[in-house]
Amino acid sequence: MNKFANNNTNNSFNNNDEDNQNLMTIAMLSPVSDASWKIKARVLKKNDIKQYKNAKGEGCFFTIEIMDRNLTEISCSFFNSGCDKWFDFISEANIYIFSGGMVKENNSRYKSF
Repeated sequence: MNKFANNNTNNSFNNNDEDNQNLMTIAMLSPVSDASWKIKARVLKKNDIKQYKNAKGEGCFFTIEIMDRNLTEISCSFFNSGCDKWFDFISEANIYIFSGGMVKENNSRYKSF
């Protein structure tokens, strides 16, 4: 997931919030979701930036764990330019609207929770 619509400054899942229009739940996401999906979730955990090097090249990434209003959790990864752009912006316990990222099936090799 690489994009945010905005940060919800009141830090709640307010039903009257105009940001709640057209939101999906985490459970509704799938690899076949089109690019127009949008979810609202609280950041439960933010991990440090890590460096990687593989056959495709090298770069950096960080991960977060988020939870929506239905208490469904998912892990999100931000690579390279997404890492550079969003690492300082995202804070634990805050609520954000996430949109437009790539949805992939879980790879248990990288699962942390």
